[in-house]
Amino acid sequence: MLASKKNFSGQADAARVNALLQELDRLEKENPQPTSAGKEAKARALGDVHSAIRGVAPETASLITVSTLKPAEIQARLGPDESLVEYYGAGGDVFAFIVTRDTITVRKLDGAGLGGAVTEFREAIGRYETPDWQAPARSLYDRLIRPLRADLKGRRLLIVPHGVLHYLPFGALFDGNRFLIDDFSIRLLPSASVLSFLKKPGRASQNLLVLGNPDRGDPKWDLPGADAEARTLAQMWPQSRVLMRTHASESLFKKAGGQFRYLHLASHGKFSPNDAMQSRMVLAPDGDNDGDLTVGELYELSLNADLVTLSACETGLSKVASGDDVVGLTRGFLYAGARSVVASLWQVADEPTEYLMVSFYTNLKTKSPLDALRAAQLDTRKKYPAPMLWAAFQLTGAE
Repeated sequence: MLASKKNFSGQADAARVNALLQELDRLEKENPQPTSAGKEAKARALGDVHSAIRGVAPETASLITVSTLKPAEIQARLGPDESLVEYYGAGGDVFAFIVTRDTITVRKLDGAGLGGAVTEFREAIGRYETPDWQAPARSLYDRLIRPLRADLKGRRLLIVPHGVLHYLPFGALFDGNRFLIDDFSIRLLPSASVLSFLKKPGRASQNLLVLGNPDRGDPKWDLPGADAEARTLAQMWPQSRVLMRTHASESLFKKAGGQFRYLHLASHGKFSPNDAMQSRMVLAPDGDNDGDLTVGELYELSLNADLVTLSACETGLSKVASGDDVVGLTRGFLYAGARSVVASLWQVADEPTEYLMVSFYTNLKTKSPLDALRAAQLDTRKKYPAPMLWAAFQLTGAE
């Protein structure tokens, strides 16, 4: 997916990075001499370029090479009240690695038919006026959480999904009496090693930038709930800058996004499972940009945000696919410099989303993004009990 993406202008030394990427591309396409010496020479040359990229831009290197933290380094980055669970699927088995500051434990879980079970759960959630979701929610809890429940320490849970588990709303897993979110604040990461790339809290010059209900020139794109949501947030946060309709443009986001601590996009989002670099947030077009802020374009931006909230439909994903990592908008915003991203796992209704977001930003004034999202979901669940209406949003990245 990144093969055609050789421009990463958000880097401090973009010209050097892009030159190295072009050299890497050339070497990878080059046929070595059909001798051991020729193959070794190519391998050394590729290694030299990879090393140079790591020296200039370690975040770019993380996209094109396998770079992992040692177990002790992962443990050192966990909070004292936090457990990390990294799932890994192989054939019909799923392994869960449970990591705390002091321990590392592995459990072998039942992975047979897991993809079908996740699909069943998501479909049952969609029938939100019925209790159909309870049985699959409990079944998945019994398979994925109950066997390792005694290994979990503290009240914070960091989950690294694998394969189909990227599509699972972990907070809505149910033990028969309680949801997982009742016991834990939950955040996600694409991999444990991403912990080393999450930035320190930003020093952005301004507070909150809201882009709401962008005008695409066609009423079918209008989002009245997003419009009301954006205006309510403006009243709640006096230091905010709110851009609506034609002003909620891709060009203005690219120009001003790096100046704000919090970024909130209340618009449509589209996930493209066949070409994740084309997953996009739908903003207003103008003479300079078409209004589609794609993942490919995010890799060229440099943000300074503690939090990006994608209050939109399908920002997390769309249909359940069989691939491993969901390389979409969430990872794009993390790469661009966001410490954390809140995004949805399915199409969300206007009114419950507006209610949840108002609660989220109210709590954000006194809580971390992680705790603010949990509080908002618990609050929303009181008014809208069905998981379909409160469990779609997940936080990925720093707490």
